[in-house]
Amino acid sequence: MRRRAFLVPIITLAATLAGVEIWARVLHLDSHQAQGIAIATGAAPEQLVPADGDQAWLAAARELDGAYLPRVFTLEPEALTTEWGRCAFEHPGPTVLVLGDSTTRQIALRPERAALDPAIPSTWPALLDARLPEQVQVCVVAEEGYHPLDLAGMHAALAPRLDPALVVALLCANDLQEMAPRLTVVQQDRVLLYRDAAHWLAWRPMALGPLLDVSEAWRYFSWRAALAWPERAVQRPRKLRGAASVGRSLRSLAGSSPALLFYLPLLDDSAGQRPPELAQLQAASGQQLRLVELSGPPGDLRLQRDDPMHLNWRGHEQVADHIEPQVRQALGL
Repeated sequence: MRRRAFLVPIITLAATLAGVEIWARVLHLDSHQAQGIAIATGAAPEQLVPADGDQAWLAAARELDGAYLPRVFTLEPEALTTEWGRCAFEHPGPTVLVLGDSTTRQIALRPERAALDPAIPSTWPALLDARLPEQVQVCVVAEEGYHPLDLAGMHAALAPRLDPALVVALLCANDLQEMAPRLTVVQQDRVLLYRDAAHWLAWRPMALGPLLDVSEAWRYFSWRAALAWPERAVQRPRKLRGAASVGRSLRSLAGSSPALLFYLPLLDDSAGQRPPELAQLQAASGQQLRLVELSGPPGDLRLQRDDPMHLNWRGHEQVADHIEPQVRQALGL
């Protein structure tokens, strides 16, 4: 009898801990943790708004739950404004929502292209916008450092407002990794840029290596405790645990709206070959990911000689040439 009475609380405790761990994994707490603003300091959006006090930007940050906002981003009741222009929520024609990272935004490319011919758009979303019929509204949300989690989050926030007829997203090689916890870097041009943290933030009494490695619940509660008591916070080397969040994000993008997901391979000697990771990504996205096929020597398409990821204007024209007919087909044009 005594042994049975002794086992009851042990079994209850084990079942409770197992339930908490299952709950943490079902809710993907690691992903939420990685997306949090100012993971090292717990700063609120109000503390990070620039000195010019842009209230529209701050309101958008609050409404989107502290999302990593593009540097030009205004959310109004009737429209969204980005550096590509204004997108009406009640547009009478079809809306195409374009999502991407620095390869899509590519602000550094524009002076180079404008010097050659300012009448021709420089980036593939601008080219797509110029080539599609006037009644099609192209809305672009792209920023340096965006991860598929960011794309899925911005889509979830904006799709109910824009009601896009089509979502187009461009992914690159750096999007294939699990997103690490981020540290905020406050810029002067109204953007919360992030850099990957090399360590997990942990609370010293809970900074037990084996538990941090195997338990998502333990990592989450340790992180929350470290934010609450920063004087006892420590850093532990982070370990990436596969790319589960990439798969979830791709499935979210592919399944919630009509979508075209594209993968841009590295501009190296393997260009023209099917990247070995493509099959895995296609499976993760429900077979929705399409390879952007480029032609010509890879070095001729690079923005800079030693940068295999960012395109010059010739590369952007090739991406637009590849994507445009598929967009037209999806829209029935």
